[in-house]
Amino acid sequence: MVSSFNFGQFPREAAGGSAGGQDDFRWGNLSSLGRGGTRYPNPFFDGANMYMPKSLKELFGWCRYYFLTNPLVNAVCYKMASYPITELQFDGDPSVVKKYNHLRDKVLDFRQFLVGVGLDYQCYGNAFVSIHFPTIKFLYCKKCGKGAPARELKGKWRWRNMKFILTCPRCGNYDEAKQVDVLQKNPMGIKLIRWNPERIELEYIEETGETNYYYRMAPQTSNKIGLGKPGTVEGMPAVFIEAARKKMGLKFAKGQVFHLKRPTISGRDQGWGMPRILPVLKDSYYLQILKKGQEMIAREHITPMRVIFPQPGSGSSDPYTTIPLASWKTKIEEEIVRWRRDPNYIPVLPLPIGHQIIGGQGRAMVLHQEHRVWAEHIVAGMHTPQEFIFGGVSYSGTSVSMRNLENEFLNYREDMRGLTDWVYDSIGWFMGWPRVNKKYRPFRMADDLQRVMLYFQMNQAGKLSDRTLLSELGLDHAREGELKRAESRQQLEDQRRMQVAGAAAQAEAQAVGQRFMQASQSDMVGGTPAPPPDGQMAPPSLPPPGGGPPAEGIPLEAQSQVNMASGAGGGQNILHLAKRKAHEIEKLMESDPEQAQAHITKLKNEVPQFLALVLQILRGKQQTRDPLNAQQMPLPEQKPPRRTAEKALV
Repeated sequence: MVSSFNFGQFPREAAGGSAGGQDDFRWGNLSSLGRGGTRYPNPFFDGANMYMPKSLKELFGWCRYYFLTNPLVNAVCYKMASYPITELQFDGDPSVVKKYNHLRDKVLDFRQFLVGVGLDYQCYGNAFVSIHFPTIKFLYCKKCGKGAPARELKGKWRWRNMKFILTCPRCGNYDEAKQVDVLQKNPMGIKLIRWNPERIELEYIEETGETNYYYRMAPQTSNKIGLGKPGTVEGMPAVFIEAARKKMGLKFAKGQVFHLKRPTISGRDQGWGMPRILPVLKDSYYLQILKKGQEMIAREHITPMRVIFPQPGSGSSDPYTTIPLASWKTKIEEEIVRWRRDPNYIPVLPLPIGHQIIGGQGRAMVLHQEHRVWAEHIVAGMHTPQEFIFGGVSYSGTSVSMRNLENEFLNYREDMRGLTDWVYDSIGWFMGWPRVNKKYRPFRMADDLQRVMLYFQMNQAGKLSDRTLLSELGLDHAREGELKRAESRQQLEDQRRMQVAGAAAQAEAQAVGQRFMQASQSDMVGGTPAPPPDGQMAPPSLPPPGGGPPAEGIPLEAQSQVNMASGAGGGQNILHLAKRKAHEIEKLMESDPEQAQAHITKLKNEVPQFLALVLQILRGKQQTRDPLNAQQMPLPEQKPPRRTAEKALV
């Protein structure tokens, strides 16, 4: 049914022997040693050939082992699987797109699923995917025909010989139940399944190009079904229960499994994809030998051994004949203990001491250069640029390795696009949803910035269209044009609102100035005009003709549009109005200070520049007033009381 990689199973003639001869070599037996060392059956053999996997399933086991333990293999598989994955986008009716987006993000977690499929694809060279639609297991009584979901009949059924034995709650019949799996059109129950390639068997028919897929159930699952655990058998499809009962494999129906495989040469194993790690298995074995040697060097040659011995002070004095060595050894050990307790301790000894270091040359024996070389061999053998794993990669139009890597990513994305179409078209057909257009965000290498800048310069020079430039960046020209038009309309609307608000504020300020001017003119002629009705603006009034005092001496802060409108050519002078207002406020301050302060506050809120001129006039009067001059004293406002005729006669 299944062909296999038969590594190392060569004909005996190729090994230098004959059928039934005495030179028959047993694989893995390294006891045949001669003067030349290990006796290999073929001149192309080396030590790694003795341990190469002899079947496809054994090869998958080694792929899993190296992926989990070897940092180079793990890094290559992860980067090659996750780097080219970009965002999946749907295009169509908004209500339908919303359903697919919810399915992609909340139900399937599709991006993480694609990364997992990529890891199987890069590690094993094969990835098998199927879709599990939600089902509910119903148990029916064979006598009365009534049934209910298995989860609702807890306590009514027992598990015996991998069958449901049901006590019917209606008729009381105790017999084997008929189990039926009913599909439920519920998108929340849809699951994507990645099958373990080590449990997949396939039958490839070379003459027709057809492939049949079989699945061998895991022993753990079979044991759970045999024990009848409610959480397992209540949700397990009936076909898996039947396969576990008969101890048989399962055959996938046509179109129910999607197989991604890496390209390989035609041969006996043509139906399978080639694992990425297969060409570097022998290099990985050799690198492991170097690591083991490095481990032994670290254990034996890194930490040196120090030897202390008595040294003669002169040629005639021999400590080995003049002093007891046992006492000398005890004394030296005591001094070493004291020195370890106090590093500043200085021992005093009658004889010099010699020492010798044994070992410690491990640093000169480090094999890091060899490790680096063989690590690069392994990465190159896995069809990956060195810089992509070790860092420092840069894009260049003449870089062949980067071009090859980009092409491999693009081909990998085509395989993923086929898987995506199969998954969402199958789910849409099951749920009755209309089909939508599916596309990935365009994939670009991270260092394509130079090419993008070149396109931008050509666009500025008029040699490249905006549509081409935007398509290179992965953007839609029509959509971007609509967004630009919407932004322009919004900016024009904002400018219009700002201009209208500014004009309204300016008109209001002019109206306030005109109302104050009208009030001042009315005060001057001895009358107060009636206030305008609520919500209406007072009509502008022209100043009466006639001259007034010259506008000399007006400070710069009092120069306003009202002052400029009344000049020497005609109109009322602002200085004259300010003097009248100052005189009025001065009287109010003497008679009613609170009313004077209220009057000043009103002027400050309405015409602050005019108030500044009034206050300047008031300060000038206070500075020039002489308290000893009777002419500058204010006249009394009340007359003295008159004497009556009677009092006058007295």
